[in-house]
Amino acid sequence: MIRNVLFSSIALLSLGLAACGGGDGDSGSGVDSSKALSDVTPAEQQDLCDYGQSLVSAEDSKSLGCYFSAIFFSETEADCQTAYDACMAEPDNTEQSCDLGTPPDCASEVTVGEMEACAREQANAVTAAAGSLSCASDPAELESLNELPPACKAVETKCPALFE
Repeated sequence: MIRNVLFSSIALLSLGLAACGGGDGDSGSGVDSSKALSDVTPAEQQDLCDYGQSLVSAEDSKSLGCYFSAIFFSETEADCQTAYDACMAEPDNTEQSCDLGTPPDCASEVTVGEMEACAREQANAVTAAAGSLSCASDPAELESLNELPPACKAVETKCPALFE
């Protein structure tokens, strides 16, 4: 099954598990980076979510989603541009949810810091892609976004369920 990095990124960023972790065990989210994901409290989950959502601008996130949709569902570049423009003109969805339910059992094997590194790398990929895509982009270029960055591959090895 091919992972869609757009959805993986959004899921990870919605988890809010991305930060500039410091050497003292604290992260930009304020949650101890050495804490297991399975031990994060609901309040910490919200802190992580809020921080993670701040890593990618709403405009970049929306632009990437609109380009994905327009590129894959349009037959011509002109149709793509029309679809992209219409998508970008839609009102923003400002409701964000952080109700992630019960973490998978393997979440005890992954620390907040490891997920922060993963989500930070994915946020960087989302931001870069949003700045480089256009309706002239070859859909094959988007396939590279299906590749997990190194930090995420390390997390996936420990807990594949986080990427399902």
